Order: sequence, then structure tokens, then C-alpha cells
Amino acid sequence: MSIADLRQEYMRTGLAEAQAHADPLVQFERWFQDALAAELPLANAMTLATVSAAGAPTARVVLLKGLERGGFVFYTNYGSRKGRELAAQPLACLVFLWSDLERQVRVEGRVEQVAARDSDAYYAGRPLGARLSAWASAQSDTVADRAALERALEAMRAKYGERPPRPPQEPILSGFLVWRILFVAVLLVCGTFGLFAWSLAAEADLQVARTIAVNALVVFEVVYLLNCRLIMAPSATREGLLGSRAVLLAIALVVGLQLLYTYAPPLQALFGSAALGWHEWPLMLVAGLLVFAMVELEKSWQRRRRRAFRRPQSRARSAPDASAV
Repeated sequence: MSIADLRQEYMRTGLAEAQAHADPLVQFERWFQDALAAELPLANAMTLATVSAAGAPTARVVLLKGLERGGFVFYTNYGSRKGRELAAQPLACLVFLWSDLERQVRVEGRVEQVAARDSDAYYAGRPLGARLSAWASAQSDTVADRAALERALEAMRAKYGERPPRPPQEPILSGFLVWRILFVAVLLVCGTFGLFAWSLAAEADLQVARTIAVNALVVFEVVYLLNCRLIMAPSATREGLLGSRAVLLAIALVVGLQLLYTYAPPLQALFGSAALGWHEWPLMLVAGLLVFAMVELEKSWQRRRRRAFRRPQSRARSAPDASAV
């Protein structure tokens, strides 16, 4: 039989808008309870789709582990491919398929990490074999063969016995982050002292030159705040620039404080700052845009570099459920 000939009529139930709850989460909970009542296998299984920094989509099946504060909770290793992709681009899509009920649900939105205590509680409740596997298998990494995994599992069993702790998260600083910190630090130092030296060369007063340098440093920090919202993905997008209300409020607060630092007489007396003319601000803003552009170019280079040196995907991989968060 041809694959194209595989078909069936979906006439079991329908969904009318008048029957659907106004709150989609309430509607989901109703359907999820129907799936549980029907004793469907793995009713909490869902496809999780993510996107790499280069824009390549990937998908895999994970398990829903909770509905909390209007969100869908699942657990994974932060160092896995999906963990890395979500860290760089915290947007995802979920799909639930309950074929026996002729229903599916798609969920789209932002992703954030749960609290460490929640990860600890979940990990402590996993079967012993799963907890040991979290140590034995680095999720998404290549392995030589199954025998290597089994040897690693036995080694972890001998080391931790019946009470293996939750594996630590990735280190705070990686080689990439050290490079990024140094790269941005050089940009900020060169930009700040460059504008300070330029101001003095233009025969500006020392107080004016110092005020330009301080304001330029703050401009650089503001633009890098927008850069680093997405570690690898481009930030020159609507989502990257306007996607966080908290960031925009913080920027507005900093701008207000800098204006007070520059123009309020009490703060001028306290910090030795001086009022700037209108013609001095465009230079700082242009320098800030250059910093933003340089970091975006560095991101682009990193994305190309990672594509060029990506490891082959055909070798055996560790089991998707072998690691915890």
C-alpha cells in the first residue's frame, strides 16, 4: 500500500467555539483529563520544537511534568542540544497529539528555567536508574556504543549507590563566555577612553570630557544589555529589542538617572559632572550603535563557526531521557 493511501475519516468529535472555554489553559486541562480518562499511553508526551542560533529547527518528544502559573513544565539537561538552543533562543513550540481522541494542541511561547529547588525535587522523585543515568550519559553527546553507556552506568552506581545527587548545571563561565566578556570589555574600554581622549583633544573642559566618558560607558552598557538578551541569536529584531518589558523599564530608569547626573546642579556638584551640549549626544549614540553592531557581527561569526565545526550527527546518541535538569 502506498503511504499516500493511508487515510481515515476524523468524525469522532468536533470543536465549536461555543463549546470551548475562553481560557485556553482551562480548555487544555479539560482535554488532558479526557486523555487520562481514556487511558491513552503517554498522554503527557509532547513534541518540543526549538531553533538553533543559525535558525535550524529541531524537534523531539519530551514529557509534560506540570502546569504551573500559566506555563507548561518539562525537564531536560541544560547542556543538551535543546537546552543550549533554548538558552540562546528562549522560544519554543509544543504539540500534543491524542490520535485516539482525534485531538491535538499546539502551544507557542517563551521558555524560562524553573527554580533549582524545583529541579532538585523532580530529580529526587525519579527512579534510581534514571538518576544514575543522568550522571552516566551526557545528553545529546555522541557515545561509542551501548556498552560504553552500560559501563558508565555501573561506575556511577558504584560511586553514588542509592543516593546519587542531581548533576550540577553547566559552569557559570565557559570558554565562549570568557571570550565574549573580554571582547565586550575591550570594546567598552576603547570606546570610553577613546571618546574621553577625543574630547580633550577637541579642547573640551576636563569635567565635560569626564561627563562624556561616563555617559558613553552607560550608552555602551545599555546597547550590550540588548545584545546579550539573546546570547547567540540576532538581537536586531523586534523580539530582541522590544521583547522584554523589564529591560525597557530598566533602560528608561538608567536614562533618567544619567540625565540627572549630567544636568542636575546638586549631582554636578557631587560628582563633578558638567552639562553637555546637544551636539555631543549624537557622537555617543553613534558610538553605542557601533558597539551594538560589533557584538552582532561577533555573534554572526560565532554562528558560522559553530556550523562549520558541528560534529557529525550519524553516530549513536545517548538516550533522550538519560539526563535530568
